[in-house]
Amino acid sequence: MGSTKFDTSVFDRITQSGDVEQRISLARQLARFVQDTEVPAAERDAVVPAMVALATDPVIMVRQTLAVALAGAPTLHADIVFTMAADIDEIALSFLLKTPALDAWRMIAILKVGEPSKQEAICTRGDLGRQVIEYIVHTGSAVVVARLLDNPCVALEAADLKRLYVRLTDDPCVIDRLLDRDELPLEIRLMHAKRTSKRVYHLVAQRGWMAANDAEEFVIDTEESTFVKILEDASLEELDQLIPFMCDQGFLTPSIILRAACAGDLEMVERALSYLASVPAKRVRSLASGRGLKTLLAKAGMPEASLMLMRAVVDVAADARARQDDLSVEDFGCRVIEFIMTRYDTLVADDKSALLDMIAKFGIGRTKRIAARVQDDLKQAA
Repeated sequence: MGSTKFDTSVFDRITQSGDVEQRISLARQLARFVQDTEVPAAERDAVVPAMVALATDPVIMVRQTLAVALAGAPTLHADIVFTMAADIDEIALSFLLKTPALDAWRMIAILKVGEPSKQEAICTRGDLGRQVIEYIVHTGSAVVVARLLDNPCVALEAADLKRLYVRLTDDPCVIDRLLDRDELPLEIRLMHAKRTSKRVYHLVAQRGWMAANDAEEFVIDTEESTFVKILEDASLEELDQLIPFMCDQGFLTPSIILRAACAGDLEMVERALSYLASVPAKRVRSLASGRGLKTLLAKAGMPEASLMLMRAVVDVAADARARQDDLSVEDFGCRVIEFIMTRYDTLVADDKSALLDMIAKFGIGRTKRIAARVQDDLKQAA
């Protein structure tokens, strides 16, 4: 004997000619029916047309009832899911946020063709898989990506953040969110600082707020100070990755190294000199603290005039380690000034003035001002 075909004609009559109360009642019943695990799959599939009809009912209350009743259904036919997703925001958004019946394929389908509000709803879900995240990172609009970045349940990889920065670099709502993330790769922060400084320079030059030379000096000072601040927060492992990157990008200049030196960031200085001079990092400190500093700096392409400043920096760092002093950036710079003025008998007034000029140029904050003031006093005393 053949199996009896499941009769859905009564459902069809109600969806076509039943009153509102009957259609609402049917929506509740069918929602329970398709979620009953004891109901055969064939019978659940048989009621799909009736449920799609209810999901497109002209009366909002009917559609709303069905959406609420199905929100917790673990599995649903694709026709039902996409019909509900296409409804007005008042109904669709709540459903899209709650339904567990969305797999990666369905989420991506909505991200491809859904209205922006529906795409944003997908991005706020707590169950986004890697496939969905990659799709949003590669193709999502700025608004959609912003929602993804706001989702605390989403773990983005470094490659994702780099791609988003490059792809949406002109969109403030994305860039601001990226810069707020602690895990943003430091090379991206360096690139952004460079890009920002260029914009500032062009703006200042166009508006005529400063003379061209003054504008360039101001922008370079701001840019390099930002670089030093970024590098200050880098771990040794990050520095080992950043130094070659900076060299390739033309960021690793002698002035950057001197700024880091004046700020007491000896880890960055040692790593930079190691890379530029092709000297193992473990040997740099011993060379710098002995007679090998001049040769080391020459191999690294540092200007000869920086030798005595670097000597003072190395000596201050060694003295601080011996005293177990934890010097702030500004205190370190001030200690360098003190050493230059009091520790080196071979330095004449002109030598000290030249070194103070370098510190005034490459120092940070209070250190710059003190170096300039001491230099003025030195000139007046002469």
